[in-house]
Amino acid sequence: MKLRKVLAIFWMILLMLTATSYAENTENPIIADTQNGYIRMNVPYVKKVTYYGRSYVRCAYTTHEEQYLPYGIPVVNEVGKDYVLFDTADDMVTYYSVPIDIDNWTMYKFKFVNISGNALTVYDTVKSMFPALCNEVAADNRAFDAAHKNDFNQAEKAVSEKDWETAYKHLKNIYDGGCHDQAIARDLGKACWELGNYDEALEWETRRIEAAPIASAYNQRAWHNYLLGNYEQALDDAQWAVMKDKEDANILDTRGTIYYALGQYDKAMADFNKSLEINDESAHTYYYRSLCNQALGRKSDADSDYGKAEKYDPNIIDDIGRFQHERLKHANTKQQRHQDKMNKYKDDLKKLNDAIYVTNNSSQFPARTVWENDGVIISVVGGIKQNETDDFYKEVVPQDVRTKYEGGVYQQQYEQLGSAVNVPTAMAGAGNGPQLASDGAIATAPSTLPTNSSEEIYDLNNTVLKYYSEGQRYILSYEDPMKTYNYLKANYGPTTVDFVDRPHGKYLFKQDYGYIWGDFSFDYDYDTHEYLIYDGAGLKQAVRFDDANNAVVVRDFVNSQESGVYEYSQSLAAYVLYPQNYTIKPHILTLVRNTIFNGDSDIGAQYEVEDGHGVIYEVALYPEKEAEARPNLPAMWYKMTNENDPSEWTAFTYDKATNVFAMYGNDGATIFNYAKRWFTDANHIENHLTDTPLNGAMDGVYERTSSGEYYSGYSSIFTYVTDGLFNFMHYVKKF
Repeated sequence: MKLRKVLAIFWMILLMLTATSYAENTENPIIADTQNGYIRMNVPYVKKVTYYGRSYVRCAYTTHEEQYLPYGIPVVNEVGKDYVLFDTADDMVTYYSVPIDIDNWTMYKFKFVNISGNALTVYDTVKSMFPALCNEVAADNRAFDAAHKNDFNQAEKAVSEKDWETAYKHLKNIYDGGCHDQAIARDLGKACWELGNYDEALEWETRRIEAAPIASAYNQRAWHNYLLGNYEQALDDAQWAVMKDKEDANILDTRGTIYYALGQYDKAMADFNKSLEINDESAHTYYYRSLCNQALGRKSDADSDYGKAEKYDPNIIDDIGRFQHERLKHANTKQQRHQDKMNKYKDDLKKLNDAIYVTNNSSQFPARTVWENDGVIISVVGGIKQNETDDFYKEVVPQDVRTKYEGGVYQQQYEQLGSAVNVPTAMAGAGNGPQLASDGAIATAPSTLPTNSSEEIYDLNNTVLKYYSEGQRYILSYEDPMKTYNYLKANYGPTTVDFVDRPHGKYLFKQDYGYIWGDFSFDYDYDTHEYLIYDGAGLKQAVRFDDANNAVVVRDFVNSQESGVYEYSQSLAAYVLYPQNYTIKPHILTLVRNTIFNGDSDIGAQYEVEDGHGVIYEVALYPEKEAEARPNLPAMWYKMTNENDPSEWTAFTYDKATNVFAMYGNDGATIFNYAKRWFTDANHIENHLTDTPLNGAMDGVYERTSSGEYYSGYSSIFTYVTDGLFNFMHYVKKF
């Protein structure tokens, strides 16, 4: 009986204890019962924090388990606390094991992942309990991404790779764009320091302190002033750092080192002793306490401390000595980096100098020449300003040119002269397809080297144009896709793409160094005097020259819209099909103007193709060995390639009748036709995926942001691709 009474009392006590833990719903609510226990969120810990300009909801939750003693009595154990950051804009989370100082995070330290498990339960609760906070964080991040996402991603990659020049450029873009987060200023200072720009580094560290006067900010500036020999300024900053955080071993070590440099050994010893109480494995602190003991005549203590310093860092040396070595290395690297830049821009700067002379003496030159040289100035100056440091930009571009460029003088003159010399801008396309608006519709149009947009370009051997995007230089070329196919095959092994049997003509053009126009080939019909034109897909057109009317008659077997009579346009110097506005390609025009073809006896005959280069082509037999099945790729495509990395490319074909781009990409081993897209107007691109699976932009309408990126919700299209498409429409596409 007594045992039952004792057990009953014990049972009641445990129930009361359990009820007490479940009653803490005001500050630490229980948010979910699980099979083994419950989850409790620590509400006072829920708050908004900022990391590199983006916002997050920070909170913690504790998992509890229930175990049952004999007689079914539950005992609740706390398993552990989890700390999380929620990104409510993208519904992502990152986890960390202990409370952290977010002000001192590095850019690439934490990666966000999809929310799952207990965190998903906590997230749902946070959204229901703190809707205003979650909405505020989401709005902050969407605004940041719209303005800075590309620069942030590029900076994060550069910081992780210690590419400080690239990091500085993109971080500076973010800062100049209005995001003055202390971490951005901190890493701008770090980038400057690593590049040997010490005075500029201190300026950024001052801006960081102005944004967030925290202990670590003062400590960083104190340490750098110490290395530069500015001991009084260093001590002042170190005093502020210690006042704000008296329990940070590193901060105490910094002040102790500065005291040692000033000869205040007793004060230095006090800081070193306290620092070692907090962290007794610091080689740096032992080393400098050893130097203090030596200065105070305590040889035994000095030897003991030096031994401990060597234990934790066998390569420990004096900071000033190390810094002087690094300073010399930075100076040499900086000089070499500057020389490399001068070599890189040698040709561009010569073109710029010539162009400045033309525009400054415009009355002595034709309007078209002045227009072309305005384009050179816009391209070269814009590229240097976008991709290089302010110091280099100011060094190589004269001040009056910078002033005119930044004030839009060259751009305005370029547009006015373009209109005066009748250079068409992006005109409306035929049919009911989408079209690009006029030149002025995109206020932040990319700076490019414009080509003569009154001529179509079908030159395999020359770049169509070059343009800058995402900090890189890209080449827009017009070429045979087999060139890319063979490159992938040679560098990555077997390349996946469908193969098809393709008929071709008996003859082709060639130059001394190889066959031209990809699979372009032809036959001649002696009855109709038509040339049968084959491209990479097989028989495409029957074409003949109407000498009496100075016209070209086309029967197209693939696209009936290309069939018709092409009349000569004096203003465009081309044969044009109205109203579709198609033109005859130069190599085909060269053929059809020779109305009598003599078959095999014409092998070796030479023709000058009217492509603007006066290149001589020679008739040759199409090699029979190439009659085999070949990859199912377009006959020709436009391709955007990273000038420094040929493996980074995207290609497209363009349909004039609909203004639709067929997009091609690769994953190293496979070539995909992954999407159809078009401009609905200058600031919108509609995208539709094909059946080919490929990670990238989803279906939808993408809107251009102020930074030049095209977004649909959280999905975006690679900027170098949209810049390339824009440049094609703006400078290359004839109609």
